Amino acid sequence: MNEQEKQTINGIAIRKLLITLTPQEETVICLYYGIGVPKHTIRNISEEFNCSTDRVRSIWKRAMRKLRQRMKFHRLSSTDWY
Repeated sequence: MNEQEKQTINGIAIRKLLITLTPQEETVICLYYGIGVPKHTIRNISEEFNCSTDRVRSIWKRAMRKLRQRMKFHRLSSTDWY
């Protein structure tokens, strides 16, 4: 498998994980990590959402917790889940 195929598979796996989040959580994760858009800071995201940086950080933490749980579950249940 070449590098481009690996990136494609990883991209599909990431998208499948992201759609399990709420739209707000998905947006925060995509903005923070630069998935499909340039990376943003917590402060920039809070300005876009018109809320505090603490609120954005809490959304980010909740989304990361969900993603970690799902990744752990998939690793335990199947080696080829994407």
